[in-house]
Amino acid sequence: MFVADQGGNRVRKIALNSNIITTVAGDGTANFNDMNGVPATSVALEQPYGIFADQSSNLFIADYFGNRVLRVDASTGLIAAVAGTGVYDFTGDGPSTSVPVSPLDITIDRSQMMYISDSSGRIRSAPVVACFFTLSAPTVTVVAGGSTGSITIQATDSSCPYAISSSSPFVTITSSNTGTGSGIVSFSVSAATGPGRTATVNIGGAAFTVTQAGTLSAPYNIGFFQPSGPVWAIESNGNGVFDAGDRVFPFAGQAGAIVVTGDWNGMEFMTAPGRAATSFTASAVAAQRMFLL
Repeated sequence: MFVADQGGNRVRKIALNSNIITTVAGDGTANFNDMNGVPATSVALEQPYGIFADQSSNLFIADYFGNRVLRVDASTGLIAAVAGTGVYDFTGDGPSTSVPVSPLDITIDRSQMMYISDSSGRIRSAPVVACFFTLSAPTVTVVAGGSTGSITIQATDSSCPYAISSSSPFVTITSSNTGTGSGIVSFSVSAATGPGRTATVNIGGAAFTVTQAGTLSAPYNIGFFQPSGPVWAIESNGNGVFDAGDRVFPFAGQAGAIVVTGDWNGMEFMTAPGRAATSFTASAVAAQRMFLL
């Protein structure tokens, strides 16, 4: 038995033979997130009103304030929108995931045609198309100097729309940020000026991870030097000495490294393997040596 827990923003399943209740969709928060092809328990719902299970036990959810109809695959537990855009409106008819709906209830017939009771005072119908996107390469590693590239996205149906968003400004989508069906997404990665970094790009709910090498590489040799005021230096090119190309930072760790243009002699240093340059905190200074937490 399935229960639409409107106030809890979840759909629950009760096993009648054991009276055990489990969550099959929703993480308990009321929000909209465009996450197709992910576990149903990891997405936010907004007051699910109606639910329906088809002959194969796939679960359909009328997510009222989320303005979508969602399908939870019985075999994988993954969720996908099959109707609605997440926006409350009525704009007429069209592909089920490209026009707004405000669903109160949902039913599915034997031919996988869905019928939606819409709060606009209409009954809407459309064939069930579960939209999932897979990527030709879900991860990519680029050099510190930056790069460009592209990935192929494969949709389960040509009518499936997608939107693209990046978690970091150093990754830019150079093709369109929206599309329908399968296609190619192009991107560029700007040059790094510090430690390595990672960004996640959301493509229709599929995660594309970009990992970029930094200009500082572990292990780092950390030195303390006091020509006129205390500073600390990062020996970043792995040759064991402080020389041209290394970085020097103010003692307090403010942003804005100074690039060393010549050799620095007479510096005492210690090694701190695997530590990023910006993570150090000075705890004490003595005998021209920096001690780090």
